[in-house]
Amino acid sequence: MLEGISIYDKDNLLLEATVPPIYIDEFLVDDKPVNFHKDKIELPHTVQNLVFRYHSKTLNPAYRLRYTVKLENFNKDWSKPRSERYAQYSYLKPGDYEFKVCAITRPGNISNKPATIKFRIVPPLWRNWWFILLVTVVSVGFITAVITFRIKKLQREKELLYEAVRERTMELEEKNRELESFAYTVSHDLKDPIGVIVGYAQVMEDFCTKRKISGASQFLEGIKRNANKIVVFIDDLLQLSRSGKVIEKLTPTDINIIVRQIRKEFMEKKGLKEKFLEIDDLPIIMVDADRLYMVFQNLISNAYKYRNKEKPLRIKVSYERKGDYHQFMVQDNGIGIKKEDIDKIFQPGVRLKVVDTSGTGFGLRIVKKIVEAHDGEIWVESKYGKGTTFYFTIKAFERP
Repeated sequence: MLEGISIYDKDNLLLEATVPPIYIDEFLVDDKPVNFHKDKIELPHTVQNLVFRYHSKTLNPAYRLRYTVKLENFNKDWSKPRSERYAQYSYLKPGDYEFKVCAITRPGNISNKPATIKFRIVPPLWRNWWFILLVTVVSVGFITAVITFRIKKLQREKELLYEAVRERTMELEEKNRELESFAYTVSHDLKDPIGVIVGYAQVMEDFCTKRKISGASQFLEGIKRNANKIVVFIDDLLQLSRSGKVIEKLTPTDINIIVRQIRKEFMEKKGLKEKFLEIDDLPIIMVDADRLYMVFQNLISNAYKYRNKEKPLRIKVSYERKGDYHQFMVQDNGIGIKKEDIDKIFQPGVRLKVVDTSGTGFGLRIVKKIVEAHDGEIWVESKYGKGTTFYFTIKAFERP
């Protein structure tokens, strides 16, 4: 028994039908077909154009089918429904990709399983990690080799330079020994005849005095005075040639004794009172005593030569420890040194002409060389018309 009515609507049946499967027909790489059925598809990084052709079978008219595509690692979302049965991509970067395509019969009715092709665009050789690592290792090795070669070359050059300097130093030492020997020879060879000249001048002066010969004494006195200047000059040259030698004889020396002895000599020769030279508490240090005696004698003698004759002479010798050095100061209230002359006073043969003094101009040069031979330095501070202070340092050598 038939109950009710059944209605058959052909158009509605087609619309509600299941979305047909989707097929990929062709995969073209730069217009050349590629076998996309194999498991692993690798393409060179030089590819330019990729084309995917696909279709779907359906009982509906073809114009009712639409397609949506997506390229993983290139597109974030699926494309809008489209009627074209191909998709094209150009100049993809190296990497892993998966092309997907689905068929659509009407909105919301889409293929459950898309058709896919997985492929990989191989990066260029220089972008592979192992190639980068290899280049890095080779570069580091090359740079290391260059640096090592350069260091060895510099070491060889340094050794050659050291050897050349050593040979040159030996030559200079030999020349210095010859020069010192020559200075001694000149000193003795010149001092003896000059001494004879002085002696003859003295005899002639005594003879003229006894015979009451007038007018000759002043000439004989001039001969003796200038001959003595030559002797002093020779002595200073000899000291200058010896003062730069490396100090070898270092002994514990009480500096108080040295300065007090110099004060005593000045009091006896110049008729000075003891208070002209104030002496602080000075240390016992390792020095060449004879050389340091010359330093203080020169500095105190200069303070006396360049004294201000309008006021009592006052000289002070003081001391201060400065780290690894002993620092001494010789201060006076003399006429001072002009600013433009300060840099000249340690040059050999230079004498300040502000007062009439005797000397060869080598004294401070000798002092400088002796101080430097003790690994020290010397400098001066002065105010013209108010006084001068000489500072010098001596390395604090350890006692044996």
